[in-house]
Amino acid sequence: MLTEALMAAAGAGGAAVVQAAGTDAWTGLRQRVARLLGRGDPQRERTELERLDRTAQALEEADVTGETERVLLRQEASWQTRFESLLENLEDSEQQVAAELQALVSEQQEFAARQGVFGNTFHGPAALQVGNHNQQENRFHIASYLPAPIGPRVVLQVSNSIPVYDLPDGSQNLGDHFVSVEAVNTGDQPIAITSWGIELPGDRRMFVTRGENWATPLPHVLTPGAPPARFLIRADELRRVEREQHIPYAQMRPYVGLADGAVVHADRSVPLT
Repeated sequence: MLTEALMAAAGAGGAAVVQAAGTDAWTGLRQRVARLLGRGDPQRERTELERLDRTAQALEEADVTGETERVLLRQEASWQTRFESLLENLEDSEQQVAAELQALVSEQQEFAARQGVFGNTFHGPAALQVGNHNQQENRFHIASYLPAPIGPRVVLQVSNSIPVYDLPDGSQNLGDHFVSVEAVNTGDQPIAITSWGIELPGDRRMFVTRGENWATPLPHVLTPGAPPARFLIRADELRRVEREQHIPYAQMRPYVGLADGAVVHADRSVPLT
């Protein structure tokens, strides 16, 4: 099983591929990705080059058909899966491959951040002029419009949740009362959630180590645009803490821990009174 850091690297690799397509960085990145995934096998490397070419073509066609967002997400997820498969099957002697992937991602992010006008050379949205003396056609590639990466942005929302169960006689039965925490990624790169819990006063934390069966298991890679990750804690557990430790609900604030070491808090404290 991949570590949180490697899952995040695979996700960033998928984002790097789609961001580079159609830009000046594409030729170099295309070759490096093919070598990385080919692992010394010329036939496998050629196969990866063909896949990369199909990705570039799909992104270009999406600019015409108006399916830009859907194609970007699909291609990014596809390459994330390929990188995850690569990292999962590494031998102990091949751990430098992960470092090579991370270096590739960093260089692509730096390139994207530098796009703009430098001296007399224009590196922004690139146009290719074709035609004769009487007419011309300017073709802009979709990837030229992609903004520089902003990284992952995790947002948490907290609410009450009471499941409802349908009974054989057609009636319904209310389940236990939970506090629900949902995490979404509004950025442009994936990030792994490695832990979650309730922050208490005095720099203390209430860790949730065993979640409910229908909650999102950890670690979990939160991809931009994907459905929310959902975490649950029984309201009775929080009531016990309030009763035994005399901690007001207003001072119990849900949080998630990320693979990069950051901690993100919910928009409010637990909604109990």
